[in-house]
Amino acid sequence: PTMTRRATLQDAPGIARVHVQTWKVAYDGIVPRAHLDGLSGEARTLRWRDNLSNPLGVTLVAESGGQVVGWLSYGKSRDEGADGVGEIYGIYVHPDSWNQGFGRQLMQDAEQALWLEKYRSITLWVFELNARSRRFYEHSGYSADGTRKTVSIGGQELVELRYAKK
Repeated sequence: PTMTRRATLQDAPGIARVHVQTWKVAYDGIVPRAHLDGLSGEARTLRWRDNLSNPLGVTLVAESGGQVVGWLSYGKSRDEGADGVGEIYGIYVHPDSWNQGFGRQLMQDAEQALWLEKYRSITLWVFELNARSRRFYEHSGYSADGTRKTVSIGGQELVELRYAKK
């Protein structure tokens, strides 16, 4: 049985560890290697302490054996003119814990909360080249809505697609 709960300040190091490790594995071949190699658990922990002290939305964590193995942040859409739209800001599960249902549980809990808050649809952004995540979102009932944007990471221009679920 997966345990998910609201993140606390004490979870910052665990969330940061998952964040960094997942980026290194999931974005290998998408995000430039030098950028991935430069990711630091310490820097990311400080960022997460900030995030959790002044939350934009809600962060949930999934735990296994007393360790944070995944996290998801959600809230009101950050996209312009997206009134009444909720957004999954990010979801990451440690590579050692892939395919064990943690991501699915986090998604279900976040969606349930967003629907309860009366959002009429939920969106998220995903790298166009990230086939694995796109499959996960499609299995979760999301589909590309035709909106795209380009972000620059480590000097590389990357296309993100917006996925939506109604």
